[in-house]
Amino acid sequence: MDGSNRDLMAGKMIYERKCASCHNANGDGRTITASRYPYANLTDGVWRSDGSLEAVERQIRYGRDPMPRFQGKLTDEEIRQTAAFVLELSRSAGSKAPPPPARR
Repeated sequence: MDGSNRDLMAGKMIYERKCASCHNANGDGRTITASRYPYANLTDGVWRSDGSLEAVERQIRYGRDPMPRFQGKLTDEEIRQTAAFVLELSRSAGSKAPPPPARR
């Protein structure tokens, strides 16, 4: 298993432990806790930000109401692994990653 697959598997385990209770195991956000929030669905390609790896990492690290922050609860590596898994979850669900922002 190469490094990226190990990271995805680690990210999946972290996601299942820390994120699935709100975002659901399949990432669709259909839970009692989160279904009323528009960005709880991680599979529809609709992001609170640009949907880049860096933006997802930032969301996990610092949170944003109602999502809690995970800085201090997860290591930098765990945050990176979880963000990579979230993007893979989104891709595997068939959503298209948004295009990168236009350069000025």
